[in-house]
Amino acid sequence: MFARWVVQDWLYLQTYLEVLTALARRAPTDEARSRWHALLALTRDEELELHRRFAARFGLSSDDLAEATPWPATVAYTRFLRETATTDYAMGVAALLPCGQGYVELARALSRGAPPEDPRYVDWIRMYADPSFDEAVVWMEEELLGMGLSLEALRPALVAGAKHELAFWDQLWRGEGPSPGAT
Repeated sequence: MFARWVVQDWLYLQTYLEVLTALARRAPTDEARSRWHALLALTRDEELELHRRFAARFGLSSDDLAEATPWPATVAYTRFLRETATTDYAMGVAALLPCGQGYVELARALSRGAPPEDPRYVDWIRMYADPSFDEAVVWMEEELLGMGLSLEALRPALVAGAKHELAFWDQLWRGEGPSPGAT
């Protein structure tokens, strides 16, 4: 399953970079633009590098990543993010938030226990439990709250983002789609 995640998350992150760029352009303040650009750099320079290392550890080549086919939930998720982030800044932030919150919370919980027996997974936990990811998620939450919108107004994007995140992981668990080299 983890090799499937490497491939599908690699594809997801390509869209995530586009969405971060779109949000940086739409950001209402210089500080927000700067924060989105910092998150863009973190994703491009650290997260994608982690995925490259994981791909190699799981026997996936650069070609496997470049030629991978996105699975249905990945397609739906990335379409939702693109549409949301390019039409409304607040809804775009709300749409991204469940992904960041989920990764940070899961990594935090996993880091409290004994390390996994398979050392390949330790880097995933270390990456997403790193304070820089937590800080990025906290900033997104504060950015969203600072817009003065009600939870009711934000709910559609938050719920849809959470549902897409769950569907993304569920497809990986079930193996619902082809992916070169993934097992």
